[in-house]
Amino acid sequence: MTELNTQTQSALSAQELWNNKSAAARVALLTPIAQHYSLAAWLLEKIANHMEEELVLPGPTGEANTLLWGGRGVVAVCCDDTASTPAASNAFAAHAFTALATGNAVILQACSLAAKALASSLAEVPKGLVHISDSSLEALANDINFAAYAFVGSAENETVLNRLLSKRGGALAQLISETDWDNSVLQTSQDYPWRFTTETTLTVNTTAVGGNASLLELGGSNDH
Repeated sequence: MTELNTQTQSALSAQELWNNKSAAARVALLTPIAQHYSLAAWLLEKIANHMEEELVLPGPTGEANTLLWGGRGVVAVCCDDTASTPAASNAFAAHAFTALATGNAVILQACSLAAKALASSLAEVPKGLVHISDSSLEALANDINFAAYAFVGSAENETVLNRLLSKRGGALAQLISETDWDNSVLQTSQDYPWRFTTETTLTVNTTAVGGNASLLELGGSNDH
C-alpha cells in the first residue's frame, strides 16, 4: 500500500464522524483557523448562514419530503506551478476550508510553501481529516478513493486533469476548479459550496395509519 493509499484510508475513516457533525459545529471549529485567509473566512460565514441542513420540500398530501446534504468523502486539494501568487494561495485555502466545512476530509497536495503552511494551521482539526501529500497531479487523479478534486491552476492544466479523471476507474469524481483566482469567479458563485456535497431526499408516508392508533393493531380479540 502506498503512502497516498494509507492517507486516503485514514481520511475516509475520519470523514464519517466529521460528516455526522452539524455544519454549525464544523464551521465553529474552522472559523478561528481561517482568520488569516479572507476568502475562506467569508465562505465559512456564507455556509453557516445560507446552507440549511434540512429543507422541507413541497409534496402531495400524506407525504413528507426532506432534502438533506452531506460531504462527498475525501477531496484532493491540488494546484500547478502557476498558482504561486498570494491570491492563488488564498484560493487554495478557500477550497480546503470549504471542503472541510461541508463535511469532507482533505488531502492537500504539497504543491507550494503556502500549502504546507495551510496543513500546519489545520493541525487543530480532528485527527485523520487533513493530510498533505507529495503525490503528483497524475497520481492523485488515478486514486479512486477521491470523491472530488478541488484544483487551482491554469485552464490548460485544468483540461489535463479533467482528461485524467475521465480515464480513471471507479465512481465519477467531481472537478471543482478555480482558474481565475485574482477575481475568484468560481469561489464567489452562489453554488460553489454545494459542489462539495451530495444530496439525499428523505420521504415519509404520513398516512399509513390515518392518525388512528387502533389501526396499528394486527389483530384484536374480536377478530375471529
